[in-house]
Amino acid sequence: MRQLKVLMVHPPDPEGHPNPFQWRCEPLGLEYVAAACKQDDHIPRILDLRLWPDRLESAIIEFEPDVVGTTGYSMHVYRAREVCDTVKRLRPGCLTAVGGHHATVAPEDFMHPSVDMIFRGEGVRQFAGTLKRLAMGDSDPASGAEGAIRKGMDGLFTPVNGHKLPSRAPDLLPLPARDMNPADRGCYRMGAFESVALMATSVGCAFRCNFCALWKLMDGAYMARDIDSVVEELGGIQEEYVFFTDDEPFTDRKRMERLADAVIAAGIKKKIMSYCRADTMTRHPELVAKWRDAGLVGVSMGVEAVTEKELDGFNKRIKPSQVEEAFMVARRIGVEIFPLFIVGTDYQPKDFKRLARYIQRHNIENPIFSVLTPLPGSDLLTDFSAITETVSGGRPNWELFDLQHPVTATAMPKEAFMRAYYELWGSTRVVARKG
Repeated sequence: MRQLKVLMVHPPDPEGHPNPFQWRCEPLGLEYVAAACKQDDHIPRILDLRLWPDRLESAIIEFEPDVVGTTGYSMHVYRAREVCDTVKRLRPGCLTAVGGHHATVAPEDFMHPSVDMIFRGEGVRQFAGTLKRLAMGDSDPASGAEGAIRKGMDGLFTPVNGHKLPSRAPDLLPLPARDMNPADRGCYRMGAFESVALMATSVGCAFRCNFCALWKLMDGAYMARDIDSVVEELGGIQEEYVFFTDDEPFTDRKRMERLADAVIAAGIKKKIMSYCRADTMTRHPELVAKWRDAGLVGVSMGVEAVTEKELDGFNKRIKPSQVEEAFMVARRIGVEIFPLFIVGTDYQPKDFKRLARYIQRHNIENPIFSVLTPLPGSDLLTDFSAITETVSGGRPNWELFDLQHPVTATAMPKEAFMRAYYELWGSTRVVARKG
């Protein structure tokens, strides 16, 4: 079997992309793919163009890859296509592949002349299988990749097995290859926390918030990893800070109790952060306290809104009183909260003032704001009729789907809305923590 050179590229953020919370996470998905490449004796490389925006051409020329894969969220669509354009210009015979969230929910945006394959859903095993078939000389290597879409000789894209997504099996994935780019590790941060590693202990969510597409991608399923595997991975991470990327890690209370016990028993000393719903905090304070003992220092809590009407509109299934109780519980336990707020495009000046007063009243030091965005794959985006930011052909201007720009009509004049929005960020007090 031929040994392949595989270059995996994280595209740059759009030019001028606002990042008020200073959030830049390691390319965990690409590290999973790199680990799968290593298992099959291929030669992987990762290039993060968010850190090194001018290195793509030299990497292609020097490395001479057989396959280039790229990924990204909706705001990265055009940059990911540009990566593939550059590959085909410099190395026409190289195969190009795109995966990730947007490729899963809106693959038509990557049916582009310079793209050869689109991987939907969990693409690690499907991509690895494609490489194996390519290395063995298969002229149609993506033919067996569940959930993939491949370009034919006629330039048309066809799905391999209809529109079915590949099954998820988190325990079948290799541990991420975090050793790929050691010089990059210190550049990844999450707001106040410098040098942060990402890690997933489960996938899926039991809740049905209408602004989120993640639960739909899993068909509502929740799958947890084996505890021993989680402990092995956590113990091998070099960074002091680790963020659990699970949509809601505390879904299975008994499992999380066992996992906390296992982390403590293993003598692992990390500063752990995760997501946590307000009703989880109030319903299971003893579980959160146990995780504090295991290293939990902070949680990102999806508060989203401060009125019951807004919360019901998001199908959040939570009450404002539960959120306020969660603040008190977290402070009593000694776990810092980073509340996430969604600013609706229907906001008027009084709504911005109400949110600012709420933050002051509850002494919130590190609020995180986003503009309500109908993300592809979510219940909020069934068609493009309400989208005001479009490109030729009527499709959305995906570069503005970064949660920091309104892409639907605002009740206030847009300039006034953005001024009020940035004033919210301006009131934020961020204290740096170095790992």
